Amino acid sequence: MFTEGGRVRGRGRQEATGGYTRLQEATGGYTRLQEATGGYTRLQEATGCYTRLQETIGGYTRLLEAIGGYWRVHEATGGYWRVHEATRGYWRL
Repeated sequence: MFTEGGRVRGRGRQEATGGYTRLQEATGGYTRLQEATGGYTRLQEATGCYTRLQETIGGYTRLLEAIGGYWRVHEATGGYWRVHEATRGYWRL
């Protein structure tokens, strides 16, 4: 499933899974998904901005790696309400 004739190799896996482009087409595509949900930028505004949330908690992935999962996040932050306050409130989120 690798291409020949000097084209980029390593696409066999992509072809076997239907390919990222075909997945996009099947789901309506990332751009149309953006339009259906109101767009990523408007989603950012509604949640108080995902980037600012990442900065507040030090990055979700790094936070999980540093403290080992949700319950330790919960304990380290003093429980749900302090998480709630740090993220500008569940309903804003």
